[in-house]
Amino acid sequence: MTNLMIEELEVYQQEMDQNGDFGDALHEAVTSAGDKFGLYEVMLHHGPITSACLATQAGIPERLARLWLNVQAAANRLGH
Repeated sequence: MTNLMIEELEVYQQEMDQNGDFGDALHEAVTSAGDKFGLYEVMLHHGPITSACLATQAGIPERLARLWLNVQAAANRLGH
């Protein structure tokens, strides 16, 4: 392996680390929002739920509930 290849791999690793930090921050923000608005609690007591029902139960706009559910599904935290 050449020095140039090693340098390129190190740059790639740094980029991945930075993206991981962003992903971790986003995950924490989404989890915090779920706690703040009681979304996890509603889902715990209700089971499978639509975004409209989640919004009604939690008292938040349906769009916010739909976006939150999409992020949860994309992170494999729930099925859809």
